[in-house]
Amino acid sequence: MQKFFSRLAILLLLGFFIYSAATIISSMVLLNNSAKENAEAVEKYTVPVTVPAETGDETAPEYDRAPITVDFDALKWVNGDIVGWLYCADPDLNYPVLHTNNNSYYLKHSYTGKYSPGGAIFVDSRNRDEFVDGNTIIYGHHMPDNTMLTCLEFWDGQEYYDSHKEMYLLTPQGDYRIEIIAGYVVPANSNTYTVVYKPGRDVESYLEKIMERSVFETEVEADPNARYVLLSTCSHKYDNARAVIHGKLVPLDTVGGVLPEEEQAA
Repeated sequence: MQKFFSRLAILLLLGFFIYSAATIISSMVLLNNSAKENAEAVEKYTVPVTVPAETGDETAPEYDRAPITVDFDALKWVNGDIVGWLYCADPDLNYPVLHTNNNSYYLKHSYTGKYSPGGAIFVDSRNRDEFVDGNTIIYGHHMPDNTMLTCLEFWDGQEYYDSHKEMYLLTPQGDYRIEIIAGYVVPANSNTYTVVYKPGRDVESYLEKIMERSVFETEVEADPNARYVLLSTCSHKYDNARAVIHGKLVPLDTVGGVLPEEEQAA
């Protein structure tokens, strides 16, 4: 009888080991597929912007533009929930941004709508479209391969911020430079996730609170009449922690890297 139970225990342990190994392998395959899918999206839907050579003409106009262009018309055929594209060369951020009526779907679905444990980068369901709110909240997973929004934890002090002050948000309506103004770690239930809809006094109060929490200082003007984004991911600092950075949306002179028509004709 004792031998029977010993063998049964061994079989159960072996079964558990096989199940665990299969689960881990399956997750690794799905994560690898997710990374591959995102890389294909970058290749298919984005193009680096070529900066014109110096002309020597000091009167020629200069354009503040995003480093890439995005084919939003083609992306909308893939998924109508795509509302923007988040880009930063260092650290590497290059992902579509989605928006739907709940905050759970894109935790487990890619930008194409396929099941994916890596999910997608997405806007809080409470926010309105087109990044018109005083602050728009954007979420993304903290991934073991340092993809998605894992890099938000890099902004953990003044030294890193001083050499990484901006990123870009491209949208079908226009492109923005994100000037980073604050970064810190908070509990998941923090009031930093309050959505402020209208620029003005409420934004001013909100900015005062987040600047006090920041682990670095910035010279970016905290304008209450501007619009802002909050980027958020999980943090390993403590249980249920979140790493966040805040950025000011600065409209660029061009839409999708294309010069205004009147300037093209000049």
